[in-house]
Amino acid sequence: MDALESPFSTNWSESEPLRRDLLLMLKREGFTPPRVAKALALRQALGGEDEPFNVLRERLISAIESLHDPEPEMLLDAFALSPTSSNIDGLPERYIHYGQKANLKIDAVRKKVASAIENLRNQLTTGWYPKSPLPFHVPESHNGIVNEFVQVQTIVKGQKWQETREHYRFVAAFDKADYLGISSAQEGQIETVGDFSSERRRVDDHFEDRFYFKEPMRRGQAYDLKFRRLPEPDFDDPNVLVGEWRGFHEPTRLAIFEVAFLGRCPDRVWQFSGLTHLQAPGEPTKHQILSLSQNGSTRARFHDLYGGLFSGIAWEWNNDTL
Repeated sequence: MDALESPFSTNWSESEPLRRDLLLMLKREGFTPPRVAKALALRQALGGEDEPFNVLRERLISAIESLHDPEPEMLLDAFALSPTSSNIDGLPERYIHYGQKANLKIDAVRKKVASAIENLRNQLTTGWYPKSPLPFHVPESHNGIVNEFVQVQTIVKGQKWQETREHYRFVAAFDKADYLGISSAQEGQIETVGDFSSERRRVDDHFEDRFYFKEPMRRGQAYDLKFRRLPEPDFDDPNVLVGEWRGFHEPTRLAIFEVAFLGRCPDRVWQFSGLTHLQAPGEPTKHQILSLSQNGSTRARFHDLYGGLFSGIAWEWNNDTL
């Protein structure tokens, strides 16, 4: 079947929040308290919203200094974090400052900083630096990954599942793995977008979807896995869907769930997190109840998920209307 036109708005800042914040910190006067206050994703990566500025600054410097030369000196200058650049307002001026020391023109510095920002982004995601605040152990062995961002968008029409779109931006914590495996109990077919291909296998009462990159994945490199789940084309009556949730076995910095209801909306919608397979989706408290927009959509955001527990969105329909 053809995929439905997405009812969700495309928001670059939501899909790349940490990169957005790092680029914000480069501008004007650099890494300063007023600018850091606007950078939620960066504050989360550095330990949380309540950490004092001096602690966040110390951790960012630690992450920068964990990179390979010459990136530490270059980024410290670019962020106005070095003694010689702290009083230089304006990113172009700081590029010129570093370029004079490295004998590079400003365009060359700009390109090198762009590449270094991606390396810093991956380092902050994984926490592979001495003063990392990560509350969970980041895997460094074969088959480990760290998710910077997970987005799950589900479309429900007439109470029935129509489509789910998933995006995983992850950093590999292994070398030369051929595929990434995701288990699911959901029937249907998979359509990948981009450089991954997929293969579905039935394992007992569930499926394992294997996603193959165009080449073996490398430790420390970031990848974007995007795919759609669709009902089987010869199955005209997909089951009534009562929720969309995932078990997060790998460290996940940010997860966003979005659901759009086309037509009739459910009687109650809520978010939940930290439940086992048998507990999910649980009985919601008033603080977990989600409201629906005028177009029948809702969303939930979660930070620092790990341990195989389930998080997501659930909903209820009145039995007499099914």
